[in-house]
Amino acid sequence: MKRVNIFILTIVLALIFLVVEIIIIKSASKYEPKIDVVFAARKIKAGETVTEDILEERKISVSMAHSQSVKDKNEITGKKAKVDIEKDEIILASRITDSEDIGEIKVKDKNNRLFTVEFKSDQANGWQLKEDQYVDIIFIPNEKNIMPAMKQEISGKENNKGVDAQDMNLVPSITGDRIQRIRNIRVAALIDEKGRLVKNPENATIPRYISFEVDDKLDEFLAYAKGNGRLEISVIPAGE
Repeated sequence: MKRVNIFILTIVLALIFLVVEIIIIKSASKYEPKIDVVFAARKIKAGETVTEDILEERKISVSMAHSQSVKDKNEITGKKAKVDIEKDEIILASRITDSEDIGEIKVKDKNNRLFTVEFKSDQANGWQLKEDQYVDIIFIPNEKNIMPAMKQEISGKENNKGVDAQDMNLVPSITGDRIQRIRNIRVAALIDEKGRLVKNPENATIPRYISFEVDDKLDEFLAYAKGNGRLEISVIPAGE
């Protein structure tokens, strides 16, 4: 009888150990190490300098952390936000910059100005443009602004030999009230409809405005042109 009891006890203990082992294995399989990542304690606006008081470190599972998650406040303190970062959002390194001129458009010549014009895609070479690129700006005046002499010249060509492409290039440089070409104007910045800078062509945001670097004569002309005709951008293909 004693042996039977010992045998039963042995079986019971073995079952208990087996259950405990199964529980331990299951718990271990569900365990994930946690790491510290930095969150925004409040909304951080684009261009705002990041300070320690607007950051908060929290522990999260490794699987929930992004590869670019900032893991230490000190990594980004004193830097600036490239874009708006919402409250409780995990801060990614790609959204922070140490550049001092974020959101600032610079001129090459301190005596120049910045003048912004709105364009449609077909007027701006399908937005295949980059900051610091040089382009020609073509001004096409409204019909009512074309001088009678210009109309007569075109009419005469049509009545005689017709108007070819060379004839239609009536003014290759800035002269009078005809079609005018302003050469080698620097694209200082591309700007989207919300006023944000579009830094590269791969950016998901489509530009809407071009900020040109101009002198204090050309800005007057462009101001006039915006209300009295159409502006087009002519781009020299790369490599030419």
